[in-house]
Amino acid sequence: MSATHGSKGGTPHPPAALGVLAFAMALSLPGMILGLSGFHAGESPFLGLLVFGGAIVSAAFVLTWAAELAQLDIGSSLAIVFVALVTVLPEYAVDMLLAWNAAIDAGDQNMALANMTGANRLLIGIGWPVVALIVWYKKGGREVLLGKDRSPDVIWLTIATLYSVVIPLKGTLAWYDALFLIGIYGLYVLGSKNEPEEEHDLVGPPQVMAGWKPARRKKATALLFVWAAAAIFLCVHPFVESLKTSGASLGIDPTFFIQWLAPLASESPEFVVVVLLTLRGRADMGLGAFVSSKVNQWTLLVGGVPLAYGISSWVHHDAFAAGMTLTSFQKEELWLTITQGLYAVAAILDLNFSLRQATIILVLFLVQFLGSIAFETAGLHGVTAPFHTGLSILYALLALERFAAQRHELKLRLAEVFGKPS
Repeated sequence: MSATHGSKGGTPHPPAALGVLAFAMALSLPGMILGLSGFHAGESPFLGLLVFGGAIVSAAFVLTWAAELAQLDIGSSLAIVFVALVTVLPEYAVDMLLAWNAAIDAGDQNMALANMTGANRLLIGIGWPVVALIVWYKKGGREVLLGKDRSPDVIWLTIATLYSVVIPLKGTLAWYDALFLIGIYGLYVLGSKNEPEEEHDLVGPPQVMAGWKPARRKKATALLFVWAAAAIFLCVHPFVESLKTSGASLGIDPTFFIQWLAPLASESPEFVVVVLLTLRGRADMGLGAFVSSKVNQWTLLVGGVPLAYGISSWVHHDAFAAGMTLTSFQKEELWLTITQGLYAVAAILDLNFSLRQATIILVLFLVQFLGSIAFETAGLHGVTAPFHTGLSILYALLALERFAAQRHELKLRLAEVFGKPS
């Protein structure tokens, strides 16, 4: 049985929808050309930030649309896993480049995990609550219900997040951590193959292109993938360098730009797609996509860092680094990200993301984000670490309360994933 694609909300005007696609592809051209020309960020960092940032954002949109088209030929709930993976590939490109550079220049080590922790905290701290808030604003709803087909997402995310606690405890991110986390993702994908099929609710250009003949659609999908991949490949390095140089020229720690601006650029298409799905009454699908993205970010993205670091060390220093020794800053950031993740996954053990939980997560994220900026701006650098530690403890306590309150739901989710079929 093949999957179908929905058309809720009406089919967009074909020329307009395809015009948007053409504009997105054209927007990445200046960055691709400038990247081929050998642009140096030191020459004009803000120009680089604008041009290469625009190229990354547009390439991410093109990649998202290509992934949505490709899911029509996958034909199962594996599609949502595929889309969630592909749409954050720009994020992977940035993070792997930073991990690679960390093995060359120790001064870049704090940046190696900053992008990953920022991306994960934005996804949960802003992305998840936005879905619940839209549902409340549009319909007065006070919860977003996920189907039982999302049980594997919840369980594998719980396992990956619990395992990650050992990383800051032992002070290294090693190759065996990568094997474990990537192995979890592999099991997650295998489990997703067995889930029932679901309707694909397409938005924008893919909604028009889905009606094309299969051969034509597949060729167009391949072209979009190649175009987006070329744009990301040519622009990711100058984009990162422009971020670092722009931050330094403004007197701002470049790590801040890497941690927050890079994820905003690379993840914006996924946020747009999820918001549109939620506005069209598919909040369950939108939140499901965000949860799936969290699974692959906390497994593949985290697992890829020590591998990129180790291979870079082997290439540049003739010795494979078994692990990356974490700085105090990296441990602090990991604890904050891990405990936030534990609280978030504990909150949806019952497959119900309530407005109350969404509000708590959003408020805590904003307190952390704005509070950190305020302390750094005021020159109170010594206050930031204790502030983050206090928030990590609060997240951990909230997570323990949710795990205890929802222990029965945890058993149900485990039975649904690992139990024998009745």
